[in-house]
Amino acid sequence: MSYPFCADSDANGRDLIISRDHWPELEAQARQIADLQIAVENLRERTERKVGDRSPLGWAAKQFLWSFVGLLTADIIIIWQFDLNTIFLRLASIAIPMLSAMSYPSRHRPHLALMLGIAAVLGVSSVISMSALTAWQEHISIFPRTVHEAHLVVEYMCSIALSFVTGDLIARSLAQHHLSGQAARFIKVLDIKHDILEWRLSITAKVIEIGTAIVTGIIALVTGIQSLIG
Repeated sequence: MSYPFCADSDANGRDLIISRDHWPELEAQARQIADLQIAVENLRERTERKVGDRSPLGWAAKQFLWSFVGLLTADIIIIWQFDLNTIFLRLASIAIPMLSAMSYPSRHRPHLALMLGIAAVLGVSSVISMSALTAWQEHISIFPRTVHEAHLVVEYMCSIALSFVTGDLIARSLAQHHLSGQAARFIKVLDIKHDILEWRLSITAKVIEIGTAIVTGIIALVTGIQSLIG
């Protein structure tokens, strides 16, 4: 049998030596592969810089502003512009913070403690701003007049804050599922019962993350309805 890239022929294919005449071609191919690897790495770095050009705190502040402006806009449109039922404002108060938190890039999420603090500030500031707008329109006091009204205000604040936390937990759950898949692939390379470990990693991560998000979402919905019906 003839081996075009070898100096000698061997019917069993053993101890074959690459001919020196083909070394330049192989070196050129190796350089092309190295250039492609460098180009891919540069593209990946540019993409990550484009996505993560803001610090986690800057992105979190952006999500807070989107939620805050969205809530005030919903209050103006639903209550003052079209005079709709307050239930629509409560539903918007749950959906807007949740969607804003979910839209945050999962690769650069800040610490959960920071998002909890931002959620608390969002709930307090947005409800105070809505109350101020109502007080200005109806010429009434911005402060609750009874303990019952104060309780409803606190429940509304908690509903907004928990909606924001729910959206953040959902996004973290999706990111955690991706990371567990990467971990399982790494284990698969090591060939250490990867099928069982992959299943356990994915199930555990999804149960914890989705379960927590569902609980906070339900609490946000319940507190929002309670603040509405009083």
